[in-house]
Amino acid sequence: MRKCPKCLENKHIDCFYTTGNHRRCKTCVNIDNKEYRDNNPEKVRNLYKYWRNNNKEKFKDYHKRWRLANSDKVHSYRLKSKYGISKMDYNNLITIQDNKCAICEEIFISTPHIDHCHKTGKIRGLLCGTCNRSLGLLKDNSRVVENMLKYLDKVTI
Repeated sequence: MRKCPKCLENKHIDCFYTTGNHRRCKTCVNIDNKEYRDNNPEKVRNLYKYWRNNNKEKFKDYHKRWRLANSDKVHSYRLKSKYGISKMDYNNLITIQDNKCAICEEIFISTPHIDHCHKTGKIRGLLCGTCNRSLGLLKDNSRVVENMLKYLDKVTI
């Protein structure tokens, strides 16, 4: 047992950090660290930036592991920031479309792509990767699609 000089509680030795010059318990150290971060956001931001710049590989590895471990959070954040919809809205679209592409009507094998109008930003539906790329190559131009349909209906020589 050991007494923390800040909270004055007697705590088990496991409640104290074993490295560094910490006499206070983990709880008190964490509270003080949070308070420091809240009161000095610019200093902390610069410190993190300095560390990232000098530890690029470590940061890259850490970031990759975090994204893999938190793939749902990453996906939800992307849906909200890029398309303005929640994970529930996205899942509702999948249900409404019966888990099928809005164009070719094939069942989704991989993650559906969100098709949206690049002018208005409004979502049109979910597409498979092939249909999504095809629309992109056609530059979302309905006139080009109509011309392609006419071309396909032509009798070959």
